[in-house]
Amino acid sequence: MRAYLKEFLGNFGLGVGIFSLFFFFGESSKLFEMALLVAGANGIIFLRSLGYLYGQYWMSVTFFVVPMSLLLGVILTNARLQEDREFLAMESVGVDIQRWTMGFLMILGAVFCASLYPLVHQIGPQSRLHIKQFAFHGRNPSDNLRVEPKTWLDLEHTQLFAEEVHGPALRNVVLYSNQQRKESQAPGSEDSPYKVTGKNAVYRIIAEAPQEGRPARVQLFLRIFPGTLEYPDLSRPGHVTACSFSSYENYIPINTDQMPQPGIREKSSAQLRAKMKNSKDDRLELESRHSLAFSPLFLCFACGLVSFAMGRRSKGFGFGLALALLGLYWISFVLFSSVQQPWAINWAFTAAGLVIFQTLKRY
Repeated sequence: MRAYLKEFLGNFGLGVGIFSLFFFFGESSKLFEMALLVAGANGIIFLRSLGYLYGQYWMSVTFFVVPMSLLLGVILTNARLQEDREFLAMESVGVDIQRWTMGFLMILGAVFCASLYPLVHQIGPQSRLHIKQFAFHGRNPSDNLRVEPKTWLDLEHTQLFAEEVHGPALRNVVLYSNQQRKESQAPGSEDSPYKVTGKNAVYRIIAEAPQEGRPARVQLFLRIFPGTLEYPDLSRPGHVTACSFSSYENYIPINTDQMPQPGIREKSSAQLRAKMKNSKDDRLELESRHSLAFSPLFLCFACGLVSFAMGRRSKGFGFGLALALLGLYWISFVLFSSVQQPWAINWAFTAAGLVIFQTLKRY
């Protein structure tokens, strides 16, 4: 058991390193950018921020890294012991090696399930939220807010759209405010819903210094020319009044204090359960997390069977087989998630493992 566990831990660690680097390569540019926005020219703060972001990001993908590394570890361990005839040596002294190994793998899978459960349901979503909050705090609106072409810019109660963007100059602009007028305000006040469309516009970010008793404010100044202003006619409910203008100016506040709200992937499973009856998306996300949390048990069973059926082959063959099984598992994950049946992922993979087991035994 000690020899098997030692061999497995080495292969499992190899898988953790490989798959962690795989995920890091995809997000490194974004993590570097967020760290630079916070640190500026301060190298120590940059390294601390980068270390924090990498740590949080790794915790947010651990429940993907661990099952994949477990699969690789089981296949490579059994392949190496088969190749070196370790299993044959144990069988020669009366050990039912297949029964013993499958029992050990089931215990190992249960241990990994218990370890993975809090990562999937609590720690991983919290880490995603921490990265989102870090990006929010590190963003300086006066330096980093940009209007992108053909993309709605959401400024809380106001949305801005432009078909073309050339620096601060915009073309074919739509400005829409959905803020409802307060009952205490007079009819026709600026907080009533309105829509502005214009041919050309220019904008700039204005950051005011904090004053005594008032925090710093950041505003987007927008000048549109020419265009049309539409707003509800309060004297005739259901009607809209439109007027043309040669020039229109507006100062739109940018809220820098409101914390970003967690999305569905940043909520803990306890939060999802509270809304599960009213939200289909919450139910599907929760079922996907359950599938990932229990995946080590199914992976150990299926991979144990397949590795015994492949017989005395090289470790390179085992590595290729492990990659094929990984591809099969994630194809199953994507397929059953797309048809909104994530609970069936592990059962489908186990069934595929049984088919591969029977096929390899024939050859």
